[in-house]
Amino acid sequence: MAATMSLLACGESSPPRSPTGDDGWGPTLRGESFAAPEPTPPPAPRARPIPEEKRQPWAHAARKLTALELRGASEHDDDRYERTLSVSPEQVERYRQLTQGTVMPAGTIILQRHHEPGQEAVAVRYAMVKKEGPPDAWQFVVLDDALRVAADAQLTLCVRCHQEAPFNGLFGLPARD
Repeated sequence: MAATMSLLACGESSPPRSPTGDDGWGPTLRGESFAAPEPTPPPAPRARPIPEEKRQPWAHAARKLTALELRGASEHDDDRYERTLSVSPEQVERYRQLTQGTVMPAGTIILQRHHEPGQEAVAVRYAMVKKEGPPDAWQFVVLDDALRVAADAQLTLCVRCHQEAPFNGLFGLPARD
């Protein structure tokens, strides 16, 4: 970097830039040299989808769920989507009033639908089913349009994030915009 600065200070022209900008001198802008940006971590691995022909109906597809009226930003998929929620009918009020002490009973289902902003069509469906065990013990699945299990293995990112959720594995209602 010092060599680049001294060449520029003496009125010497900098070496010709390659078409890609990688000329060995680092990124430049108007003759100034800057350190290369820190490499960004690779994206988190995605769950491998189950091939269409091997997908099975979701065990809870026939359960009636209650849609909650709020719609808001989703924290999934780089905040690209808006989310709507449905919850087991017997747990709606408990879900609406989540506190740190709230523990959903085993069998509670939460279905989160992701929509492109302003659209009604569902782009992605995530489902959680409360398991027996610790307060934050949930089973996670991704569902296709026919409510078949599209991914259920290696959803470690779901597990990790929901273990950090403020309400025993849950984040609560979408924020009002």
